[in-house]
This record gives sequence, structure tokens and C-alpha cells, in this order.
Amino acid sequence: MPPSEILKFKSTVREEMIDITAEVQMSLSEASVQSDVCVLFTQHTTCGLTINENADPDVQSDMLGFLRRLIPQYDEHFKHFEHNSDAHIKSSVVQV
Repeated sequence: MPPSEILKFKSTVREEMIDITAEVQMSLSEASVQSDVCVLFTQHTTCGLTINENADPDVQSDMLGFLRRLIPQYDEHFKHFEHNSDAHIKSSVVQV
């Protein structure tokens, strides 16, 4: 079985895109992995993983802005008492 490692990231705001590329590359380098496949998984249901070139920071801003307009936090049809139904939906939409 290939090696596995747990990487932890902490967000600083309610909605944020965090570039984890360097941490994943370092983890793979330290593990001396000889495979061409890296599997990433998030255990939290309001966290999504997506792939982006990250060449222009405006793309992150545009993506977050579009998701906020498309799926607002407060919607009269949401029943979930924690008011984070939007986060669950957004994470499902951006999953790779």
C-alpha cells in the first residue's frame, strides 16, 4: 500500500480558496513516492477540492463571488438550522 499522510489546513474566513500545492508537493517529495497518482480527500462536508492554475488571483475572487451569488448563505428554502447549507452545496459543486 502506498504511503499516506494527513495534511491539515485552516481557513481564516468563512469562504476561502487555499492553494495547497506546495504542501502536497513537499509531502510527496519527503515520502519519495514513485507513483504518478496522488489522491486527495477532504473529510469535511463543507470543504471542496478543485484544480485551478492559480496564475491570476482574480480567478479565485471571481469564483468565490460567483458561488456567493449563485448560492447565497441565506435562502428562504434552506431548512438546515446551522445556516451553512450553502457551504454544503458549494463544496459539492466544485468537487473535482
